[in-house]
Amino acid sequence: MKKIFALIFLMLIISGCSKNDWMAKYYLFQAENAFNKAYSLRVKTGAETDRANHYRKAHDYFLKAYSIGPKFFTLTKIEQAYDTCLRLEDQPSAELFRQFGDEYAAAHPKEVEYGDVTGMVGLE
Repeated sequence: MKKIFALIFLMLIISGCSKNDWMAKYYLFQAENAFNKAYSLRVKTGAETDRANHYRKAHDYFLKAYSIGPKFFTLTKIEQAYDTCLRLEDQPSAELFRQFGDEYAAAHPKEVEYGDVTGMVGLE
């Protein structure tokens, strides 16, 4: 177990990312998982409470990641964050992510055109 933690610690040092960068990535990872779980429950009858709980978790994680620093968001994650805000009727946060999405789209026109795969060979 100590070797695993040592390896993780070494990877963190080598990556050059700050603790806040890693926390933002972690929150985005957790938010995306919660969002996908809620989305997958849409076809189950009687799962409305579970879906709402997963959307709430995703919403909270998206807001935490954004408060640390929005530089790790992609267009898809911004859209998911906006969607969770709308589903939970959190208009101030929805407006925040809508404005952020507009700014992001203006700064990343290729991603808007092709999606999150703009880093792939042949699309640049």
